[in-house]
Amino acid sequence: MQGGSSDDVFPVDRSLLNPKFEAYKLLTDGVTSACHHLPSSVRLSAPDGVGFKELQDRLNYNHLVPAASSSSQCVYIDDAGFVILVDFSAGSVKPSFHPLHRLESTPNGCASLVALESDQWLVSDAKGGIVCLETKKQGSRWTAEVVASLKVEGSSRILEARRSETDAAVVLALVQSTRRLATSTDSGGSSKPTRSSKVAFDVSLLELPIPISTTQAPAANTSSTSPEPIFVQPSWTVTGNDPAYHTQLGPSSESQHLLIAESSFEDTATHAARHSAKTQPKPASTSTTPAASSNTDTQAPSPLATTRPLRPPPLFSWHQSSDTVTLLFSLPTSINKGDTRVHFSPPSGLSIHLAPHADLDRAASESKIVELRDDEQEARKVDEEAKPSIRTARALQAGCFANRTLWAPIDTSGCVWTWERVPPAGGAKRTANGQEKVGEQGLLSVFLEKKDEGTRWAAVFDEAERRRRAEANGGDEDDEDDPPETQDPSDLLGMVQGLDKYTAEGEADGDDMEYNPLFSAQRDSLLHDGLEAEDGDVGRRLCVTAVARGGDGQGIAVNHPQSEAGARSQLASCLARPLPQADRSDSDAAALRPLVVRRDLDGLVFFPPSPSSSSAWHHRTTLPALSFVLASKRDLRATYVVPTSRSSSKGGRTAVLAFEDAPRVRDDYDEASKGAGNLFVYYSTDEEEATGAAGKKKTEYAPSRVIRLEGEGGTGSFMGAALLLVDGRRVLAVLCERAMLLLRGVLDDE
Repeated sequence: MQGGSSDDVFPVDRSLLNPKFEAYKLLTDGVTSACHHLPSSVRLSAPDGVGFKELQDRLNYNHLVPAASSSSQCVYIDDAGFVILVDFSAGSVKPSFHPLHRLESTPNGCASLVALESDQWLVSDAKGGIVCLETKKQGSRWTAEVVASLKVEGSSRILEARRSETDAAVVLALVQSTRRLATSTDSGGSSKPTRSSKVAFDVSLLELPIPISTTQAPAANTSSTSPEPIFVQPSWTVTGNDPAYHTQLGPSSESQHLLIAESSFEDTATHAARHSAKTQPKPASTSTTPAASSNTDTQAPSPLATTRPLRPPPLFSWHQSSDTVTLLFSLPTSINKGDTRVHFSPPSGLSIHLAPHADLDRAASESKIVELRDDEQEARKVDEEAKPSIRTARALQAGCFANRTLWAPIDTSGCVWTWERVPPAGGAKRTANGQEKVGEQGLLSVFLEKKDEGTRWAAVFDEAERRRRAEANGGDEDDEDDPPETQDPSDLLGMVQGLDKYTAEGEADGDDMEYNPLFSAQRDSLLHDGLEAEDGDVGRRLCVTAVARGGDGQGIAVNHPQSEAGARSQLASCLARPLPQADRSDSDAAALRPLVVRRDLDGLVFFPPSPSSSSAWHHRTTLPALSFVLASKRDLRATYVVPTSRSSSKGGRTAVLAFEDAPRVRDDYDEASKGAGNLFVYYSTDEEEATGAAGKKKTEYAPSRVIRLEGEGGTGSFMGAALLLVDGRRVLAVLCERAMLLLRGVLDDE
């Protein structure tokens, strides 16, 4: 594929645009909802060390996978690592849940699966293990047999898989893994990753030896020994700075495969060389003659080239509700309650003291001994090598929190404090003599009752006092004794997706600046002059990478259909991905996987090309003002596109499903009764109406729906969705943390 403009890849059919469109009209009937609670929960986990882009990738993962044919079955993986099959038998009112297989390692929210055939599923445990499950019905229960066990290098998530058209015994799979790039150099000159290392995303093509389904064979004995794992090397690997959120796998390993992400992919060796050139330290400057230096611009040393000392953690954490502010201090367990004094004084005074005779020597002797690099030996003091709890205790002894002025008045009659010893996060442990707990910590909790209920504090202590303390310390306004508020983890997860447009690494590095549509030099529409910043930032950056085997059959050819000029065009944001649904056939699969691309305020629906045809995507229909209506969804979790039942390859209606998380608007929010939020559905108009064919006027309105996603007893947050075929009708299945919702009538045109 040769590079070209964006219009070459996503050519716009201007006859499908509708400048006369006015608004979406709300439909209030025709949809029925049923809630079925899960036998075990499904939750998104975020282990320590997961970066922003990795967490965003997990948030975007759809945990519900339908069967690979017109079937009424789907599969998900629960918290315990069980692969659960959900079966909607004909005429049955409720679905049945069948555990098929349990992953050997804890999935930690990273496990993934795809459907190969109606009775075969490919499952990855995210630890390098991949198994193929073949389902069979024994009586009223569904069971599964492991027909293939495979091992790959690294922790991989399956993006897409299908059987090869050239060899039916081979399954092609695109897998994605993450790794941290080296950003520091040790004394020996070798590079190694650090906690702040940049993350790279590797996408590999695997050719997996998996036998064809044996549906006609007798039911297998599920207690039989699983086959020995086979190690599989990738056919090729490419690397990018962002995870792929959509792929198109070709029919054979020799075909061209498309990867869509927020930045481009490139050969792994090329990416490594580019990264090495960025992180390699610049050579020391040497003296030059005046004649030589006169033609050279003087460059100031980069602030990134200077190694900054590691900033110590804050001395305490805090959070607030509408009427209280809570301060938490972690202290050594050797301190007694009698050593601590907390005094509240009106209107906004707080003093916390720790007795000078408090026993800190024994606590310091129990601190962990860590090995420091040579360049850190002089940068850290002995006190900073100790536990953070000892730093906090010594700050209290030094009067750091004595006679402080709070940010707002308090009601001293309702203020209290407590001292307790709490077990470590990993559970209580004891020393060899079985007497003393190791890892236990002391916790000083200070509860402040706000005098003005409903006032949200911006900080704990008064800003003027903080500036005076900073001036006394030489002008260094550090926040270790007045840190920012600690947000609830569930609230942070909901904010992650909305923060992406402010934290894109490509703009900071300067590599992919040309892919940002906001830097477009030419605008062919006056609509941009009236757009708000939120409207212009809707969607995810769209960059297409085509990967294929090289002409010699050995290397790979990586092409980017969007050139620099094309990437700067307004077709550079993806508004919706295809909704997972049962493929009718391999030839019809492409017609079920459209993308919605933003152009001005509209959402243009493009269907992918056939791997054997031209590289251009096909513009089939338009959802007017889709970018505008999506811009108001501040808690948007996922957006999918799916053709409705009357849609065909020649056009017809298309629906966009926008899932928005339920906002937490009250401090007494009950997590147990939490719903999955709202589902917003926007339909395109019929093709014959939208195009104005046969003298018809283009319509000014299109239908839409708002559906509340909730059930008795609470459903939990949204985890995924899929389109199933139940009793001959298309049903939208929505997977939540504790329940599955079945929506009928959302995608049926009757």
